[in-house]
Amino acid sequence: MLAVQPRITRSEHIVTLPVKSKPYTKVTGKFAVNHALAGKVTEIVVPDKEPQTLAMLLPLLTQLSFDQRWLLWLTPPAGLAKPMLQQADIDLNKVMLLNADIHHSTHNLACRALQTGTSHLVISTENGFDAKEMAELKDAARLGQSHAIVIRYC
Repeated sequence: MLAVQPRITRSEHIVTLPVKSKPYTKVTGKFAVNHALAGKVTEIVVPDKEPQTLAMLLPLLTQLSFDQRWLLWLTPPAGLAKPMLQQADIDLNKVMLLNADIHHSTHNLACRALQTGTSHLVISTENGFDAKEMAELKDAARLGQSHAIVIRYC
């Protein structure tokens, strides 16, 4: 059986290659992971918890919600409203909101969620994480081939 090679077609000065799947997407199990994000932790520092500040982050969250994973928001801000998420085209059926408690710290829950590899993780925090905790989050993200966004309020 002969392997089919992709044909290159030329239209004026544009070269197009037929693409069967996104080259930056890797499939692990049943979840698609963007290579650029897998195993990473991104920290975003915002000035306050006002709705306008949150609205600036929604396009980023919308992009993450297109993946086959859950979007888990750990310690979400009180001003987070369903209509705001719906208006940003975020599928609410794929969003989970989780708050830390006296038995489960934000850091502990975040590491556990990242290790499972079943969700993108958004963490809202007032104090951020120290260098050791950030390293542990990155290790957990690598292990689970997942991605975390830490939103730190200053």
